[in-house]
Amino acid sequence: MSTIPLFPEFKNIEPSDREEVLKITSQFPPYSDFDFTSLWTWNTSKGRQLSMLNNNLVVKFTDYTTNEPFISFLGINKTNETVRTLLKYCESVKLPTTLSLVPESSVIDLDDSEFNIFEDRGNNDYIYSVADHTVFEGSDYHPKRRRVNKFARENPLARVITENLNGNKDIQSDIFAVISAWEKNKVREAKEYELEHELSAINCLFTESELSNVVATCVYADALMIAFSIDETFPDSEYVVSHFAKYDSLYPGVYEFLVQNRAKYFVNLGKKFINCEQDLDIAGLRQSKESYLPCKYLKKFKVSAVRN
Repeated sequence: MSTIPLFPEFKNIEPSDREEVLKITSQFPPYSDFDFTSLWTWNTSKGRQLSMLNNNLVVKFTDYTTNEPFISFLGINKTNETVRTLLKYCESVKLPTTLSLVPESSVIDLDDSEFNIFEDRGNNDYIYSVADHTVFEGSDYHPKRRRVNKFARENPLARVITENLNGNKDIQSDIFAVISAWEKNKVREAKEYELEHELSAINCLFTESELSNVVATCVYADALMIAFSIDETFPDSEYVVSHFAKYDSLYPGVYEFLVQNRAKYFVNLGKKFINCEQDLDIAGLRQSKESYLPCKYLKKFKVSAVRN
């Protein structure tokens, strides 16, 4: 029996909703925003809610940085009617009258004479070939190979481990130490950064008891963790979703080294693609993500009513 109510009723998202959400999201490519781990951990203001409309999953999101609420949905059932209903609802309760983060799968059949449908470039998910990242082969990857080799030469005792996060307090503590080093380097380099919401999301992840498919790939220099990536796998899926990653920039090349070794782990599990989420229109983040040569994007759109 469904525990997610029918629209316009909503319920606050809870860990017990995982399986029901997964039944819907598993029918589609793994759009990062609708992945349950992302939905739950980024619920930092406790304002995210779920509903069902025409057998589509409706989510009342909170913005990743501002925590302002907005509506989106995932599904392919009666999509014109669904969007019409959601926009009318948004207007009645004074929410933004533009649906955001709407996956490409959900806009394909929309009537463009009734709706404005715009690609939201900053929220497209970057999809990479896991096999390509294991070797960084070819001229376009030459800078990555060079940095990996430099790191390996300068840190001959560096080691990589990949372990489940569930209840692993030692790794969790080391992860927070890497985040602290990352922040100190940003301050030292006089670079802007925003960490509060991401730190809250990671804390939320560490309190979750169902982390059987979430692993941390960690790079150590001797006993010191200097980089990590927290990633999620799915049964019967070729995809991995990467949720969080940080590194200590005092070790040049460590991030490339991490990416390559993470890929080697997942290729051995038979995974083909890794979703490294969006760039949020942040110029430096976009440049970095593009440099790893995405093989495709999972596109998302903004949808609003055509005004006569």
